[in-house]
Amino acid sequence: MSLGTYFNLVKSSTMKRLRRLKNLMEVEDLSALILFEDDPIAYKLALTNHFNVVLILPDELYVFTDATLYYEALNESPWSIVLVENFTLDELTRKLLSLLERYEKIERLVVGVNKAWGRTKVSFLYADLINALRARGIDLADATELLTYVFDKPFDEELAIVKWISDVASQALEAVEETLKPGMREYEVAAIADRVLSENGIVDRWFTTIVASGPRASSPHAKTSTRKIVPGDAVVVDLGPLWMGYDGCVAHTFIVGRNNYWNKVLGDVIDALRVGVRV
Repeated sequence: MSLGTYFNLVKSSTMKRLRRLKNLMEVEDLSALILFEDDPIAYKLALTNHFNVVLILPDELYVFTDATLYYEALNESPWSIVLVENFTLDELTRKLLSLLERYEKIERLVVGVNKAWGRTKVSFLYADLINALRARGIDLADATELLTYVFDKPFDEELAIVKWISDVASQALEAVEETLKPGMREYEVAAIADRVLSENGIVDRWFTTIVASGPRASSPHAKTSTRKIVPGDAVVVDLGPLWMGYDGCVAHTFIVGRNNYWNKVLGDVIDALRVGVRV
């Protein structure tokens, strides 16, 4: 399938989820939902990766962007795009309030946020935005459970998207296997994997591509370095492809040249996996 076909699958799934989400907002007496960039749920709802804030109202969805993202969002997203040209806390707060006040009086507004995501991921700007809205008298509610209920389980048609992302990640690992050799540096290996992902339309990552070699291969979630790979090294390559809010995590350990010890370890792991699959 083409990239456009996968996008249409995302769009149709998002529309179904949005209808369900708005029904539950009414049940929970939520006036609106506000989600922030990098939140996979916001990514799916915005239908673009060029956004900063998503505002969901009962009758509309607004995508807020700064000047650097505006034209891409305008071309990609079907929703109303709000340009926050002077992207400061005051200007963002003002534009949000202007839309919220059209729907309901400030003192009666109850706005849901994804606190599970925000607890570790929201930048200082968005944390300050939440505080600024609260200071204006807006009641902020934890909408995490509601959002999880709506977005946690994929529709059957979305499985094709997940499979495609996994297939592209496998292609990236195959490209690494074909080119990996002593003398390469870790960042060069990472670049090969990233190029394959990007050439297939997957330009975002939910974590930076990890390449860890030699003694560094034993470090969980090590950062890619400039280390030069030598014969006998174990090389861990860990990919986190992200596309339209759908993510994957695919990792593989390669052995560069001959290393009897690591070959035995890998053989033991493969045997254990086969036993586990049979069970």
